[in-house]
Amino acid sequence: MQIFSFILNQLTSHKNNTPNPSFFHSFPIFFKKFLLCSLLIALFAPCCLPAAANTSKAAAPLIILSKYSLTMNIGEEYRLKAVTSDFSFPKFKSSKSSIASVDSSGLITAKKDGDCKISVKSGSREVFCQIQVKKTTITLNQTRLTLEHGKTFSLKAEVSSGHRPEFKC
Repeated sequence: MQIFSFILNQLTSHKNNTPNPSFFHSFPIFFKKFLLCSLLIALFAPCCLPAAANTSKAAAPLIILSKYSLTMNIGEEYRLKAVTSDFSFPKFKSSKSSIASVDSSGLITAKKDGDCKISVKSGSREVFCQIQVKKTTITLNQTRLTLEHGKTFSLKAEVSSGHRPEFKC
């Protein structure tokens, strides 16, 4: 509860108890969602749960992800961020590491075409991020060309990943 007191104190300035928006706006959106969910749980969970539930073992921590679904191209990387309500470090695991692998800090690497899930686990709670990996395709404005000696042609390429193509002779 001390963290919530700190946040509430920071959200209001010390002059006339007016809002201090610059403090809250500096947080990333997933952290704002986490704070809101944590505050709601802290405020309402004790009054909504039966007394027996409050005296049993600790509840599974809440996990909030930066994304719950993601489309990637082969070779791309994305860092999946996870925040837990108990501030523990979650464990990341890929359902198909041949399609997309993930390291212990949440860095996802797209390896081949297909679908998989990245599971994020903390205590007994587990949430998932659905991953779709697509093949990178290259489309040329001309696939066949005959040029006379001394003539030039501008070949244009479009890459599905959005990366800039490199031409080599």
